[in-house]
This record gives sequence, C-alpha cells and structure tokens, in this order.
Amino acid sequence: DDPSLIQRFILVLFYLATDGQREGRGWTFNGIGGDGDNWLMDTPHLNECDWSGITCTEIDTNGVKWNAVFGIQTNGYGLDGFLPKALSKLNYLHVLDVSIMNYGLSGPIHSDILNMATLQRLAIGETLLEVDIDCNDVSFEISIGPCEIENNVNKSMKCRGACCVDSLSGKSCF
Repeated sequence: DDPSLIQRFILVLFYLATDGQREGRGWTFNGIGGDGDNWLMDTPHLNECDWSGITCTEIDTNGVKWNAVFGIQTNGYGLDGFLPKALSKLNYLHVLDVSIMNYGLSGPIHSDILNMATLQRLAIGETLLEVDIDCNDVSFEISIGPCEIENNVNKSMKCRGACCVDSLSGKSCF
C-alpha cells in the first residue's frame, strides 16, 4: 500500500522496458553517458524523485505527505524498447516526454496510458512509438515533433484532430 514503493516499482519497469540496463551502453544522455546512471542506485539518500528525468510533486493522502511522480522526461537518453502499460498506474503523472534522441523506442502506446485522467502532455517525437487515437477522445496534447519534415522519424502516427501538434511551430499536424 506504500505509494512510493509502488511508483518506484513502476519506474523500475520503465527502466527495464526501455533497456536502461543494457550492458556496455545503458541509458546515455545525449550520447555521452552518465546522466541516466543514478537510476536504481543503492544510495540511502536517493529515491525515485531524485532519479534523472523524474520530477515529483508533494501529495497529501489522508494526512500522509509523500512525493508523487509528476513528470518523466528522458529526452536524449537513447531509450530502446517500449513503454510499459504499468506507467498508467502513476496516478499523478502529467508529463510523459520521451521525444528527443530515443530512436529505439517503438511499438504501440497502450490505451491505458492514453486514457490516463492526469496526463496533460505526451511527447514522442523522435521515436517509433505508434499511436492510433481520435483526439476528440483525449484531453491532452500529443507532441510528435516536426510534422512538416518529410522524413519524420515517426511515420506511425494516426492521430486525428488538433491534439497532435508540431513541437516546433505549435501547428496541428492533421
């Protein structure tokens, strides 16, 4: 029942699903390594809110204060793999941004993630993640990167409506 333990477990699943532990390479930050390596460290003073790319906000649950994951921003980490469905259980997640230099991230984004009540921004520009959604059914922005670039990495977008925006110009892509 410990919400911190549950969200830490979900983030570990995210780390493993995106190949954070791959031998000899692991996550890197802008190709130079190092910034993603404070994940899973056995350091008493670090918790998941101290991990690179994670932002938290203080929540009061029945008088018990704890830090809930508010944002995941792993731009430039060289992610491979997929987004695990378990991310949908991060009940306070507002921002999921994996948009820059994560070319190995692929596969469909589970509908449970797309249907999260708290999600306000999903940025997946430089990935191969697949989205098939009617924008009338979501209340958040999906940023897919520059949609006017002819060889846009993400050719698997099937967004319909104004929720899919060009991350540079802010224009609707469809």
